[in-house]
Amino acid sequence: MSAEEKIKTGEKLAEQGNIDDAVSVFREVIKGDPKNTVAYNNLAVLRHAQGDLSEAIQLLTTAIEYDSSYREAICNLVAILTEVNQEKIAVPLLKNYLMERPEDKELHILLNALEGESGEVEIKKDILPSAAFSSHLSERLEGLQVALQTQMSQQDFSGAETSLKRLAALTRHQNRTVIDALVSIYRKDDRVPEIMTLLKNAAGECFENKKWDEFFEFAYLSIYAEIFFGKSPNYQYSRVDEDLSRYVRLYAKSKKASDKRISNHLKKRSSAKLKSNKKKIGFVLEGFSDRQAPLKTYYSLAKNHPQEQYDIIFYSRQALDSPQALAENYDNSIKNLKSWNCQVRCPNSRLTPSNQIDFLIDAITKDKPDALIFQTTYFVPQYGAVAALRLAPIQAALEHQQAEYCRDIDLLFTPKKLYLDSLSTTYPPLISQKELDAKPINRKELGIPNDATVLISVNRHVRYSQPIFWENLSAVMESNANTWFVGVGLESVDEVIPGESKIKERIRATGFKTNVADYLAMADIYLDLFPSGGGSSVLEAMYFEIPALCFEQDFCAPYSINSETVSSSFVQHPELIIANKDYSDWQKRLLHLIKNPEFRQEKGQQVKATVSEFAPKLVAQRFFSTMSSHLQGT
Repeated sequence: MSAEEKIKTGEKLAEQGNIDDAVSVFREVIKGDPKNTVAYNNLAVLRHAQGDLSEAIQLLTTAIEYDSSYREAICNLVAILTEVNQEKIAVPLLKNYLMERPEDKELHILLNALEGESGEVEIKKDILPSAAFSSHLSERLEGLQVALQTQMSQQDFSGAETSLKRLAALTRHQNRTVIDALVSIYRKDDRVPEIMTLLKNAAGECFENKKWDEFFEFAYLSIYAEIFFGKSPNYQYSRVDEDLSRYVRLYAKSKKASDKRISNHLKKRSSAKLKSNKKKIGFVLEGFSDRQAPLKTYYSLAKNHPQEQYDIIFYSRQALDSPQALAENYDNSIKNLKSWNCQVRCPNSRLTPSNQIDFLIDAITKDKPDALIFQTTYFVPQYGAVAALRLAPIQAALEHQQAEYCRDIDLLFTPKKLYLDSLSTTYPPLISQKELDAKPINRKELGIPNDATVLISVNRHVRYSQPIFWENLSAVMESNANTWFVGVGLESVDEVIPGESKIKERIRATGFKTNVADYLAMADIYLDLFPSGGGSSVLEAMYFEIPALCFEQDFCAPYSINSETVSSSFVQHPELIIANKDYSDWQKRLLHLIKNPEFRQEKGQQVKATVSEFAPKLVAQRFFSTMSSHLQGT
């Protein structure tokens, strides 16, 4: 087989999702033909997909050394260098290429977006040349590209933005270079909503053209635009876009009509007779990260499921060789699940979005579960598509503070406030607290006196970006010189309290920690962040007899992840729950806890007793009892 034939074989394997086999084929080509630039480029793309950016950069560099005119390799290398914030290397690479090929207008646009100046681009005097008004679309596009180069060279970003918007519209949002350049301009001013809209438009065009992988990619990027492109992500734009939900449901409708696996599965399910009283429940999760709080709930259900009544199967689109899986100990989580007689279905190698859906369809139709439980539907569109296929008689979801409004969910375990907006049959949220072992952190290691009163919060770094919390905390700490605050998950004090402050020296930012229990065990009072609070960490604090101070939910206000707290549902003690937005009362109650150790101890003992309601076995019993009542007759 020739090198060209092997490359075609490797490309076909990659398209089918057989990434490991494709990698082997391209390595074999390079071994026999060390100067085959196409093999280097293709292998680099796959190694990038597998998370090895270093090898991808090395492979592309080699390809360009052998062929400095290889445009695709140059574009791929520039994209990866930009991804790792190495624009200083990417810019000269583009300039060298364009010196020999000044007619390549698309790469001029990309270069200008990266550096904000024209470089070697020839400047034309007329900002909008006559070609921009041509009756022919191709000439108009060329004229707008010329105008864009001029605008970027003059750092006229407002004009450049207008030209890019026109180019995006005229190319139906299908030119990735134009999209990337427009995103770069929006990022300068942190205009996340406009990035979301731009990417949604790109997703919509891909949907119309049945470019499914690109559709799911752009939809996902639109949903998480704040995380990927925002300067200081804090989930303020985390909300459901009904347009994207409709696209996903329409995709599922077409998939159901064209995929015989689905129609055969649904036909057999409707005619099947009950053969066993033992039921199958499938959990569809976004990976198996041991760092994510929701996994604790699924752990409890898996470990305590009545094995004589249920077979438990866990599904995920995430591959075992993905960087996230390797970094977040998927293998250890899966080992635990299997030790509790649960089955796990996830791909070994990374798949494209549409292949992820096919993998899940194949696994689910073979297993034939009686119920599917989704961790999310909207926030990972592939799962929304699977939910819309209705592959199980009963479908449920466990919402983790964020409302998703999915039409394809029959049972919803969700915070009480979200009952008001749910289309499904609703039940209280599933959250459990197991027994914890802890070795309290030595306060001296943190520079905190042993006789100090230690306040503590636990959350992701972005959740600490709530000025009203710091304003009220500062007011209390300034009047209590021996009170200290520990922010577990907080990366930097300067980010949340810029400038001078009297309390900065008594705040400790630990960054991300896996031994959260050790920090909680040395603290005196837990503070739920506000306006947007936490959940599982509150229960952990209560387990260590630490009184947790929180706000009650405002049921009359519209739902917003930026102002929601579910902690009062767990704390349950009126002395520790403050009326919504009554910040003066929050300060008074915190001061009372600080100055009265006996009262603090009494409240700590009370919240410790409350935690027993969330014991894993009890939570599992409630869940499976609920499922049993709905599965009768399926």
